[in-house]
Amino acid sequence: SQYILQSIMSSGSLNDGKAAIPLLKGLQTLPLSVRYGIMDARYDSVPIYQQIYRMEAHSILAYNKRDEGETLGFDPHFAPTCVREYSYRYDSYDPKYLEFLETNIEI
Repeated sequence: SQYILQSIMSSGSLNDGKAAIPLLKGLQTLPLSVRYGIMDARYDSVPIYQQIYRMEAHSILAYNKRDEGETLGFDPHFAPTCVREYSYRYDSYDPKYLEFLETNIEI
């Protein structure tokens, strides 16, 4: 709909992630139901996830890689890996869980 529901006037140096919390809290006062929080990677922080959870909504935020080391047990695309660190291959879909098959690669 692209209607402006909340706004904050701030200096240009204010981090967008810090301004998101008061805006989300302001949405709770409106007579509407927020079901999803869809944001880009600059909003990927624990306080924003917590606020969206308190609003009983689902958060859909892009992942923001911050000088993090390698994630053990997962490949760069967040698919699980086996002990040899080969990525599992997506096999089928079940609404209760995702199923992966181990990819066997002989060296």
